[in-house]
Order: sequence, then structure tokens, then C-alpha cells
Amino acid sequence: MISLGLFRVLEVELNERITLPLVTSLDFGVLRSLPKPANAQIDQCIPKNIIESLPQIRDGRKRGLELGPLFLLLERTRTVDQPDKDRKQFLHDAIARHLTTAGKAAYEDGRLSATINPLARNRYRNPPAHCRFLPQAVATECKEYVERALPEIIAWVSKP
Repeated sequence: MISLGLFRVLEVELNERITLPLVTSLDFGVLRSLPKPANAQIDQCIPKNIIESLPQIRDGRKRGLELGPLFLLLERTRTVDQPDKDRKQFLHDAIARHLTTAGKAAYEDGRLSATINPLARNRYRNPPAHCRFLPQAVATECKEYVERALPEIIAWVSKP
């Protein structure tokens, strides 16, 4: 269970340092006006539930994005391509405004989203979140993983 708490530190820090500043600076009127992708392209776009969560976070109805949606937001906006190019560009630029120069590079090359990648989540966070225990060695790996990732995140993000 300790690894769940440790890995959650990354979720909390990314939400406080990226998601919350993002939603307070975002023009939701512009975001809503941008073209939405065709249903056939959904798997490469910013998921609807993420777009719908952002104003809820701004209004205080949600505390932030969970790790999966947070990963998808960072991963799918780090490069701006089709489909959903307009919304990706809008969110990419808005996220990048809250990053340091090194953070922008880490965002665009995938190192930022990699801090909460599915493999790490499945190894360190998901088992204890679903009532499964981790061996001590894996819990220790989690601690080391978070200790490496946290200073990087802090260095990549402008002060909230």
C-alpha cells in the first residue's frame, strides 16, 4: 500500500503544477469552439472525458485528473498532429506556458508523460489500488522511481 501513496505523489504534483494552472488560464470558450474529431479518429484524439473534466477542475468540482487521463492529456498533446490538431495545438500551447525551457523539451519528447506511463502505473500504483500486495522489492523500486521522477517534474514546471 505504501507504493500507492508514493506513486500518488506524482499525480498530486502534476495536477498542482500543470493541471490546476492550466485550467485557471484556459479560455474554455475557445476550447469549446474548436472542431471536434470524427468518431472514427477518437483513439488518437484527446478523450472527451478529459475535455469535460477541465472546467470541473477549474470550478472545484474535481480535484484534478487521475493518472490515466493525465497521461493521455500530456501524451496526446505533446505533438500537434491530425486528428484533433486544433484542440491539441490549443492545449499544447496552454500546457507549455507553465513549463520551463527544459520542461517544454521534456513535454515534447515524451519524458514528462513518461513519468506516469502505463507500465509504471501498472507495476507500482495499480496493484495496491486494487487490493493486491506488492513484494518489498517492487515497493522499494517504486520509492526509487518516485525519488527520480519528482525532482525532474519540479525542474520542468514553472512555479505554480
